[in-house]
Amino acid sequence: MDDANLAQLREALMASPDNVALLCVLLRAYLERNEPAAAFALLRDRTDTDLSTQERLLMADVCLVAEEPEQALEFLSGDDGAEALIRGGTCTVGP
Repeated sequence: MDDANLAQLREALMASPDNVALLCVLLRAYLERNEPAAAFALLRDRTDTDLSTQERLLMADVCLVAEEPEQALEFLSGDDGAEALIRGGTCTVGP
């Protein structure tokens, strides 16, 4: 995705911050551009509660790629097998 399209989508998200589908498009675009910090910035202070499993997995993936595993856990309920697997992979076991 080119810079102009990305900027337009960001503006659209700012105008409609509850548009989770648009947020997901932006998250994927930033990941494809190898800009995980920009993707993670979009997730800061989000309090979405009605997310699909795919949306939660994408948001958790963004956090993991941005090296924010603690934040990834906030998006994972563990109800789905894939979510439980990621939760298990982000936890560290002490000695």
